[in-house]
Amino acid sequence: MPETTEPLTLTAALVSAYVALNKVPANEVERLLRAVHHALSALAADEPELKPAVAIKASATNDYLVRLEDAKRLKCSNTICVGVTA
Repeated sequence: MPETTEPLTLTAALVSAYVALNKVPANEVERLLRAVHHALSALAADEPELKPAVAIKASATNDYLVRLEDAKRLKCSNTICVGVTA
């Protein structure tokens, strides 16, 4: 997968991987490219720049984990953290 998040580059990588593993009629490739590019462009337009609420090094201590999205402290005991949802 490419290291960029540009919709055009991602579209090329996704569609080429899909076409390599699946039978796609030649007359459907253009439609597939347009649909994937449209979806990725829409996602990219709505995507805010994400920055952690706390420094990553400060997010884990012996007493708690700090959630990066909102800096909420989650109390932990061994491998169980209270308040963690998947």
